[in-house]
Amino acid sequence: MVSGNITIVEKNGLHMRPAKKLCQTAGNYRCKIHLVTGKTNVNAKSLLNVLGAGIKEKASVQIVCEGEDEVEALAAVINILSEVKEN
Repeated sequence: MVSGNITIVEKNGLHMRPAKKLCQTAGNYRCKIHLVTGKTNVNAKSLLNVLGAGIKEKASVQIVCEGEDEVEALAAVINILSEVKEN
């Protein structure tokens, strides 16, 4: 298991466009990928779960990956979330 942290800087939080891109990227990996923020722990491969988490601007998000390609998945998810910039 590997994990990393990132802070969401997009003023609209993790909304539909970045959430869709995140889920599509996460779906390319075989490992389990979860986003943890506060008491919320969601499957990063599920668009409904990610949107339902209501991740807002300035939220600290922990990305947890567990499985055979976990290191690559963590790097890819952190890269996607770091690309989410304020419009």
